[in-house]
Amino acid sequence: MQRAVLLATLASLIDEIDLCLLTVSFMQLERQLALTPDKLGVILMARGLASSLSGVLWGSLADKSDRKNLIVLSMTMVGLCTLATPSLASLRGLLVTQMLSGLFASAVAPVSQSLVSENVQETGRGMAFSVLAMCAGFAGSASAFLYSIFTWQSAYRMMGSMTLTLAVWIFIFFPADTREKRRHSFMREIAAEMDQLKHIFSLPTFLALLLPDCVWPGVNRSSSSTLQLEA
Repeated sequence: MQRAVLLATLASLIDEIDLCLLTVSFMQLERQLALTPDKLGVILMARGLASSLSGVLWGSLADKSDRKNLIVLSMTMVGLCTLATPSLASLRGLLVTQMLSGLFASAVAPVSQSLVSENVQETGRGMAFSVLAMCAGFAGSASAFLYSIFTWQSAYRMMGSMTLTLAVWIFIFFPADTREKRRHSFMREIAAEMDQLKHIFSLPTFLALLLPDCVWPGVNRSSSSTLQLEA
């Protein structure tokens, strides 16, 4: 139980610090790279979209695959993206690294929450989930502290190296998932989940709810409100 909570807490905290480095370094990025606030907003929006759209995939894989390996994969990719960010200091480079960071960091929330739900007794789950929630607030303070001491390049390199080191440590010293192993390989699980997502996104009803202006281009809010007034 303690190992599961520790694993979930470490993964949540480190990945959240990596993600928070972008927002606290906005001023230096704007000054050194000549990135306007609207471009920085586009980067933040792209990362948020990548994180939101991939969350369903990771949540489904958390129920079928080795959770420790999912966390190691997530932290390794986030660490590599964080470490590479200072070397790709441009709008395109930041878009790529931040979207990949959001894509893989979104695995931590469903995996850590499922770990806590499975390994912590009902009387202690509230406290365990509160610790996970606390990681987000503490990560913002930690990233701001790093920004106040180091340059944004040094902060990114430091957190990227720390994330990779912690991923290796978790892979070596934490036990594998004790659940019954699935017969399908990890890549086959991903392919199956992608097929399910593809089917969902092909449903006309889902597309109508997600993108009403694209599915029904002739109907917009102004016209619908006009119809209501005429009625």
